[in-house]
Amino acid sequence: MKDDMIEMIRRAALAAERKRPLDKVERSAAAGAVDECLLSGGSLREASSLFTGVTGEKISLNAMSHHHHAIRMRARQVLEMETLAQELVGQAGG
Repeated sequence: MKDDMIEMIRRAALAAERKRPLDKVERSAAAGAVDECLLSGGSLREASSLFTGVTGEKISLNAMSHHHHAIRMRARQVLEMETLAQELVGQAGG
């Protein structure tokens, strides 16, 4: 039950986030690889090179910086939602 509640809250948070337009990285086939690179500590230049290697398109460091900020914010929101869900389950005696 606890895991179901956490997953439900995570999905709600992601659905709310999806109301904004997708950025260039999110619209590309390189999205997963770029996100993994950035979240594992890769530089903006490394992520940009990876993006170009996968898509054949160039991307500015500014655009990559905006994408990096967006994925960090989403990761923070998911963690906050997970914490909230765990607190709610704890209060409900679950």
